[in-house]
Order: sequence, then C-alpha cells, then structure tokens
Amino acid sequence: MSRLAVIKKFFGQFYSQNKFLPPRLMEMREFGFLAFDQKIMLRHKSFEGIDNLRSFITRMVPAHVYYSAAYYKHPTEEMERKVWEGADLIFDIDADHIPTKCKEEHEYWECDECGKWGRGKSPGVCACGGKMRGMTWFCDQCLGAAKSEVIKLLGVLSDDFGLSPNDLKVFFSGHRGYHIHVGQEDIRQLDQLQRKEITDYVTATGLRTNWIILGNDVEGRDVVGPSVKEPGWRGGLAKAIYGFLISATKEEMREAGLKGGVIRALLDYREHMMEGSSKEVPWSIIKGVGLKSWRKIADFVLEGRRIMVDTVVTTDIHRLIRMPTTLHGKTGLRVTPVPVTQIDDFDPLSEAVAFEGHLRVHVKFSPRFRVGEQELGPYRDCEVDLPLAAALLLLCKNLAEVA
Repeated sequence: MSRLAVIKKFFGQFYSQNKFLPPRLMEMREFGFLAFDQKIMLRHKSFEGIDNLRSFITRMVPAHVYYSAAYYKHPTEEMERKVWEGADLIFDIDADHIPTKCKEEHEYWECDECGKWGRGKSPGVCACGGKMRGMTWFCDQCLGAAKSEVIKLLGVLSDDFGLSPNDLKVFFSGHRGYHIHVGQEDIRQLDQLQRKEITDYVTATGLRTNWIILGNDVEGRDVVGPSVKEPGWRGGLAKAIYGFLISATKEEMREAGLKGGVIRALLDYREHMMEGSSKEVPWSIIKGVGLKSWRKIADFVLEGRRIMVDTVVTTDIHRLIRMPTTLHGKTGLRVTPVPVTQIDDFDPLSEAVAFEGHLRVHVKFSPRFRVGEQELGPYRDCEVDLPLAAALLLLCKNLAEVA
C-alpha cells in the first residue's frame, strides 16, 4: 500500500471507533475539511448533529477537520450571505513562533531533485537547481515553551480580564502548539478592532517601561515604580522585577545590560530581600542602582512577560479553527482537550497519542524524537519496526514509506 493509503486506513479506523467533541451550537458553525491529496479546502459545510458529522468524516477520512469560530445564520452560504452572529475569542500559541535553540537540531531541509539534505534553515535552492523542501519538527523543549506561553495567557485572562477557568477551554493542537477558546456570550460580539486591543494587551504591544518607571526629582536619584499589588501590567511587571531580583544569575543580569557595580549591588541586597517579609520592589533603596538600570531590568523582564500569540487568529472573526478530538494530518496526533487546572502536568507526546500497535517502515531520515515513554531515532535510510503512533508521525511528515 502507498504511504497515503496506509495513513488513510488508520485515520479511518480511528474515526469509526472514537467519539468526537462537538463545538457548542454546532449547527451555526461552518465546517471545513482538507484532504490528504488536495490543497484546496472543502468548506461551507454544516451539520445538524454530531452523528451526521461523524458519518461524513468517516466516509471522507480527511487530513484536517476545522470549524468556524464564528456563528452564522446561514453557515452553508458564501461568506457575504452567511450573516455573522458572533464568534468565539480564539488564541493560537505555536512553538514555531517562539525562538528556541532546539530548532537548530530538529529543523531539516531536503532537495526534491537530488535528495541532498541538512539541518537548520533551508537554503532555498539547491546547487543542482532543485527546490528545497523544509521540514518542521517539535520536541519537549519547544512544546514546553509553548505550554509556558499558555500558562502565562491563562494567568492574564484570569487576573486581568476576570475570566474563570470555566470560561476557558484549552486544546493541544496535535502538532506544535495550543488553542485557547473563550466562548462567553458577551465576548462573542467583539469586533476585529476590539479583539486587536486584546491581543495588543496580552502581547504588551506599545507598552513602554519608561512610562511605568519614573525618576522623582530633577537629578533622577529617586526612582518611582509600581507596586506588586497594582492590577494589570503595572503590577505584573513589578512582580516580574521582584522575581528577577531574587533569582537572576549574574549571566542573566549581564543579558539585561547591567554592569559590574550594579550587579554587585543587586546581589548584595538580595539576601536582605529574601529575609524580609515585603515582596515589593526596592525602588530607590539599593545604593548604586539608578533609573537607567531599573529601566534595563524592566525591559528585560518585559520580554519574558509578553505572550506570543498569533494575533491574526485572534482578530479574525471568521477564522476556521482545528476541531478538538480529530487528528492532525501532519502528525497523526489527536487534537486533545486539556483541563485548565491540569495544564502544568499535561504531556502532549503521551496524552495526544491516538494509536497502538506497531508498523514497519523505511525511514528516509528523522531527528531523535519521543512518542509516549519511548525515545526513538535518529534514523537515516533504514528499515525499522516502530510503535504505530511513531510510524504514522513519520509517514504524515513524508519522512518514511511503508516497508
């Protein structure tokens, strides 16, 4: 059997044997499907119940299943006739947008003509004239970075926007990131501009630390900054700066642009801070640390507090989003619900595995990777018996053929 035929066989078995998690008010949603061998999406579909949707998916066996964040009066019509009646607020966090060192190890490229390959960013065109095909991968490090962004976002949505865990739904995307859905009725009517204001807030777009940390006299000796008890970005920034003061290494302080004398002053005062009961930032108290140094610290911690969301997804009131509990066509992993209270312990490379068994495949190449508890690879031009979930991952990535 061909590679695609094998993938569709196992995807079809999964869809015929498992239940789906339908979206709320699914009869008002537009659904879209992308086949394995096509680049044009089949969309403008609607289903009255989950059984009808499951029957359709089982017959088609698509690579990807999507539904609209929007609610429509006529979801099967063309866009201008659908009649928009609101949309969930969606956040998309993808490891591909987060700079991590691991990408240098598990990003690959290959020439479609001569088969030449290598690690890192694709050079674009091969010496033979062939086109380079890039291959993205994921690992515990980059998936962990994405999960850290989710945790930060949940904190902001809870503390700054007043949303409860019951208002939020988190899903592992089945590939490199997470989707966070907010479906409260009063949020659904937000327009694109209002949603952009939300993305500007969570990404700290336009935030300037010199507006928050001020010099209090003409010589700039006294520094005034926010309290950790303040709401919003002021309090959040103060908490982050306090955390920096009690835990940053010398190397991190140097990365923040601080010099030797300032670093020594901060380290000397650290023990006093840790012994005291106050959690406030000691503005103007530490001798030798002036306004310029405080702003460097604030700029440094601000970068760590920004939340890296895909702003286009959040502001698009007609967006199609991947349907939870379906399979991701590039990995064979399940789009998995994650309880908000259990996000810290969620392991996507174990809990999103959808297949059991083994399959023998011929691997063209792959980096070292983990599926469940097993570490596998790296492989290069070899035949190997793999757990079915791992084999399907390589097949979906077009890095292997059935042996």
